[in-house]
Amino acid sequence: MALTERQCRAFVATDKVQKFADGKGLTLVVHPNGSKYWHGRYRVGGKEQTKSLGAYPEVSLASAREQWAHFKESPLLPTSHRLTVTDVYARVEGWRASKGYKRDRNLPTTFAKLSKPLQHAYVDEVTPKMLAFEIERVSNSDKKSIPHSVKRLLNLIFELAIDIGQIEQNPAARLHRLLPTLTYTPFPCMDKTMVGDYVTAIHHPKNKISLRLQLFLKLSLLTATRSIELRNARWSHIDVDNKLWVIPKALMKADADHIVPLADITLDLFKFLHRLGEDDLLFKGGHRAMLPSTSSTSYIHDSILGLKGKHCMHGNRSLFTTVMQEDFGWGYKPLDVQLAHTKWQETAQQSYDRATFLPQRVEIMTQWANWLDDQARSAEGSLGGIGYPIL
Repeated sequence: MALTERQCRAFVATDKVQKFADGKGLTLVVHPNGSKYWHGRYRVGGKEQTKSLGAYPEVSLASAREQWAHFKESPLLPTSHRLTVTDVYARVEGWRASKGYKRDRNLPTTFAKLSKPLQHAYVDEVTPKMLAFEIERVSNSDKKSIPHSVKRLLNLIFELAIDIGQIEQNPAARLHRLLPTLTYTPFPCMDKTMVGDYVTAIHHPKNKISLRLQLFLKLSLLTATRSIELRNARWSHIDVDNKLWVIPKALMKADADHIVPLADITLDLFKFLHRLGEDDLLFKGGHRAMLPSTSSTSYIHDSILGLKGKHCMHGNRSLFTTVMQEDFGWGYKPLDVQLAHTKWQETAQQSYDRATFLPQRVEIMTQWANWLDDQARSAEGSLGGIGYPIL
């Protein structure tokens, strides 16, 4: 029968250690010296283990129950059952959360790249040779980053397997020696002299690019944000009065909110987009959750605009940096903060105020929007500024 707070207070010491069960493995232990401690009991490998939860009354009955329930649900709770690689992987995200790491959206994709035999193997049967075979298999991919991602995930899985008592050594510990060398290839970015022609081509009727896609391509330029941030843009994140777009940290690489000052042209395009769909999610369309897709923007750049290997969406961010440095003389810091580069969070100012350099960034984003508009208006065959045909 479950204990009550009144009973816990009333228990008195005797010449022997007394144990009073609350249920589900939680026990209040009363020692001969009068001290009272909460213990949780569980079994690993057929042997009983004890988890100390603190002294009573400092830890109340309700608090002890909450701690014990949390411990039993923890991915770090040891288990006597043999677990497969899939079983341990299922605990990985909870383990990372317990250590304060941000959720990694790429883990499911990476896990899916493991062979089925490895996914279903018991972790205590996995050998370094088996994992070496996995690394060799995924290294045949064109993307040399894949074996690096697989190695990181395998290391997470087997480190957790050690923590929960399934294995004693990590078979993935030396896989780094088998990884291919990564070479960095910058994202293609057009020369700034091409910008006017690029904007004109986006809204030229002959290219038959939908209005929603036109807006996406132009706002990507105007805001210099990552594609995923723009795809997830919501009207509720737009502060119309202060001309700011506040992107919540859940969408950011860095674990912090990010502010994008909006020039008048940029804000007007966001307003039009909201009226176009009348939905909080600005790039929502029909039966599809979000528009446009990566494939659709790649097709536009590669096939319609003839920019394959010359420019991509991420190149807008490089273009922004180049123009603001070369044409307007801005330094790295305000530009990098505006681009939400995570390196500015690696110093003592790690949790920097999201408004860092905000007055300068307001000026930067206004100058950038005006520059883009001027380029569009002065291009050969121009139909208007970057806001055409809306503004």
